[in-house]
Formats: sequence, structure tokens, C-alpha cells
Amino acid sequence: MNFDNKITFLTILLGILSFISCDSPSEPEFHNEISVSCILRPYLHYQRVYVYYTTDRINEDIVKDSLFVRNAKVTISSVRQTVRFSYHRMNDYQKTKVFIDKDEKLIVIPGERYQLHIESDIGEMNGETLVPSEFHIVEPADSQVVRSRNITIKWTGVENSFWYFGNILSPAIQQIGYSSVYRKIVMFNTSYTSISSTLSEYSEMEHLYYVGDSTRYTIKIIGVDKNVKNNIIDKIDCCGLDSGYGIFGSAVIDSIDVFLRRNDDNNLGKLPSGYKEWWYGDHCNADLKFQANGI
Repeated sequence: MNFDNKITFLTILLGILSFISCDSPSEPEFHNEISVSCILRPYLHYQRVYVYYTTDRINEDIVKDSLFVRNAKVTISSVRQTVRFSYHRMNDYQKTKVFIDKDEKLIVIPGERYQLHIESDIGEMNGETLVPSEFHIVEPADSQVVRSRNITIKWTGVENSFWYFGNILSPAIQQIGYSSVYRKIVMFNTSYTSISSTLSEYSEMEHLYYVGDSTRYTIKIIGVDKNVKNNIIDKIDCCGLDSGYGIFGSAVIDSIDVFLRRNDDNNLGKLPSGYKEWWYGDHCNADLKFQANGI
């Protein structure tokens, strides 16, 4: 190929490449759908269902409240009952919108199936979950005194549970000069029914003081159904639902307290004068892993 032919060939090639680069494929058409988040739990104070529109404005600042489907009709049923959920605004700092079982009529029983039905202005959605059976933490024993921070936690296998999440909450601590009291949390997740973990230390936080019974640690294990496992662990967008996005699942929880011997822990100091005992106790949120996923 002589020089003139090479120039002609390159000119044609550049023209083709320029044409291809300018003719970018069109984006798929966006269809508005419903996104749902609901995890049923036995003994939960107010079962909750979050219902939002999806949006394609991913690069814009959008107020989450504007996407809430307030006109939706939400019901959850089992072989025993059917309960209509009501719109509610939570008394938190975000004033979160949600549908709740306001009269606490829905009884969530381990081992039973529940169906979700939602009617909205863009269609209907259905979901189903099989609640895991009850299980129990068997090691350590509840209220057991342990001599080491390194512990093994074991629990009974539970039918219909496909994954486990765990929290170990430290003794309550309070920062000098502030009124807030909180507990450090160690999180883990596993498909097994045992795990080795460590009770958290505070030796590097000299400005914090323990509050109340400074040896008590709380262990919480959460067993979840297949839908929750598929959503959180496998990152599947639609779990337990026949359309749209989100999750309709269920979970069961067991909790125990263990005590670390005071003489075995040089980090446990005396409670400063004027401080009162204050515990989160059962009010300490056991499902922070779920909250991190918007549930």
C-alpha cells in the first residue's frame, strides 16, 4: 500500500470510528416501580413495612419522603389472620414514614408463613416469608461468668434459618461531660451455629467511664429466612416479592448476658461520683445490620 492509499485508508477508518463513538446506544426506558422493606420478627413492637417509589434521578438530591407511597394499601396475612397496616410517622429525628401494625394485632409465630399484599397507584405486589423456628444460645449459658475475653458462642440449629447475624454489646459507657450513654458493638455473620469472638476492650479510651454493672456483656444472635439472606448476603434486588424491588422476610432472635470477672480485667475502673446506672437493656437495637441496609 503506497503512501496516498494509506492516508485514504486512515481517513476512512477515523471517520468510521468517529461515527461509532457518536452513535452511543440509547439507555433503556425507566419504569416506575415499588420498593419494599419488611422483616417480620416475633415479639417486635410494631411490625413495619416501608414502601417507596423507585427513581431514575440518581444524580440528584432527592428528599426520601417525596418517594414514600402514602396512598398504598398494605396488608399482611397468615392462616390465622389478616391485618391492615396504617400510615405512621416515626418519632425519630428523621420523622421516618412507614406503615405499621398500629394496634399490634399481627401475631408473628416462628415456623409459620406470612403473605404481604400491597396495592398502589402503579399496581399490586405480593410477597411471602416462612418465619424461622425458635432457637437458643447454649454456650455461654445465660448469666455465666467468663474468665477470658476470648469466648466461643454456640446456638442450636434452627429450621428455615439460612444465615445468622450476631452482636456483642459491651458494658454501658459514658463520656465525661456528656449525657449520652452507649455500648460498643462487635458484629459478625455466619452460616454456622457457632463462632469464636472477643469481648471488646476500652483500654485506649481513657476519657470514657463504665456505667453501672461494668462487667455485663450482651450477646444477641439473629436467625434469618432465605429472603433476608439472599438480599443482604447475596445482594439480590428482589427477595420474597413477585415484582418490584426490596425484601419481605423474617427473623428470630435470642439474647443472653455474660459477665467478665472484674478481677481479670484491669481496665474496669470505679464509677465516678454523681453518675447513675443507665442501661440500654432490651431497648438496645439488636438489628443494626438490618438498619444499615435500610430495613
